[in-house]
Amino acid sequence: VSGWLGRRVRETSVVRACWGAQAALLVVPVVVPHVAALLAVAALLGFTNMVGNVVTSSMRQRMVPRHLLGRVGGAGRLLGYGSI
Repeated sequence: VSGWLGRRVRETSVVRACWGAQAALLVVPVVVPHVAALLAVAALLGFTNMVGNVVTSSMRQRMVPRHLLGRVGGAGRLLGYGSI
């Protein structure tokens, strides 16, 4: 799905759409506190997270020079996991 979207839509638009969808989905459990809604939100959050991560990683690998990929990837993981 990520590759298909990346070929048809600008990658930055895909990432922005995933981030926007995730932000909107986080409101749903507050508004609709039902198990079915929570399951649907969890599935959609997982899907948008997967697509966004694949597209972001592909962009990073293409844009960053090969000799710096390890450092950039490590810094990204440090920021990502450190913020958790």
